[in-house]
Amino acid sequence: RALLREELRVGLGAGLRSLRSWSGLGQGPGSGPGRLRWRGPGPGRLRWRGPGRLRWRGPGRLRWRRRLEHPVLVTSVPKSGTNLLMNMVSVLPGAHRGGDASLAAELHEPAERLAYIQRRLEGIEPGAFFTGHFPFHEEIARWVRGQGFRHLFIYRDPRDYCVSVCHYVMRDAPRRHAYHELFSGFGSDSERLMKVISGYGEGRLRYRMGVDSIPNIRVHFEAYLGWLDREDTWAVRYEDLIAPDGGLAPTAPGRIRDMLAFLGLPESEALVRRVISEGMAPGRSRTFRKGGSGGWRSELSERHVEAFKRVAGDLLERLGYGW
Repeated sequence: RALLREELRVGLGAGLRSLRSWSGLGQGPGSGPGRLRWRGPGPGRLRWRGPGRLRWRGPGRLRWRRRLEHPVLVTSVPKSGTNLLMNMVSVLPGAHRGGDASLAAELHEPAERLAYIQRRLEGIEPGAFFTGHFPFHEEIARWVRGQGFRHLFIYRDPRDYCVSVCHYVMRDAPRRHAYHELFSGFGSDSERLMKVISGYGEGRLRYRMGVDSIPNIRVHFEAYLGWLDREDTWAVRYEDLIAPDGGLAPTAPGRIRDMLAFLGLPESEALVRRVISEGMAPGRSRTFRKGGSGGWRSELSERHVEAFKRVAGDLLERLGYGW
């Protein structure tokens, strides 16, 4: 046993130095040098306590497992796949749930919005993931970066957003949505869709969201577009993950690898499969209705399409969509 321990001590010394160099162990704020511990007697266990995990499970297997070394922020345009992306993050090694600041979307002064976000996102630490809907503002972006977040942002075809939000607000649920009364007052599904496209109240002209106002589709999406131009934000389209029939999009595995690389995790096939099988299961989302994409084609009338083109202008082109 003494000889085995000495051989492991000498052999792993060089190995750990290589691992530190490769993975950044012991570097950066708050990472610390970690601890190497022997749990015996006999073949026993060798464990590394640090930002990642190094395990020796005797008598012959040495294993290294990378974990999330940063807090993660998952944001979106509302009804664009927030829960999908959150669930994908939740199955990553070291991930654990933090707070939610989705109501930031209903606060219209940037300082008030930032103060709310700061109150809601407590316990920021490596591996914690948080969610929200944050209309873009430079002060908020600066704060997010200053907290060390790895920021993931998801958006979808604005036409599908219009359909999704109407179904979501009007769904038959024990607890009605806060906007249920407002949407009910519009009288019909057709008119509800028209209000989401054209706006209602102050939202016809500027970003205002609440129980008496709906921003028109162009104003609504433009409030979030600033996140797409930032190097410190990984943005993904819902349609790059989910196919029109609700299954896995052909581009999804590649986008998942991109996400893992952005988060500092290995792009292993095993981890990609885990994200797909466990993180993208529809039943995990409490707001899941139908899934898929392109449903607007069967729900928007010619009148709705004409209104959308008039209000949205070049919005679809800017987001990478077409007619």
